[in-house]
Amino acid sequence: MAIRTQQSLYNLYVTQVSFCGIEAKTAEGCPTAEWIIRRKDKEELFCVVYRHHKGHVCEGEFTVISIVLWDGLSHARALHIYRHFTTILPTYGIPTVRKCEKNET
Repeated sequence: MAIRTQQSLYNLYVTQVSFCGIEAKTAEGCPTAEWIIRRKDKEELFCVVYRHHKGHVCEGEFTVISIVLWDGLSHARALHIYRHFTTILPTYGIPTVRKCEKNET
């Protein structure tokens, strides 16, 4: 990944997806996050999330699931978008009943 992104290893945070067993759910049966990935400092530019396929010893042994560019948006732009959505959604959004667990049938 360092070669592909043309960055040093210090600028990359590489983490493996881990199987948690039981999916965490809210009281309504909706899935919730098990892990939160945080940026260690401003020098870290990318977060690479990958999956290891057990039993494989080939080129497809690892699959990159996600590449996050931490500074994809400036702080000011990200704050503006966040404020926009937190203002617009409660005012103009249509409330719906969450049916996550019921959709499984």
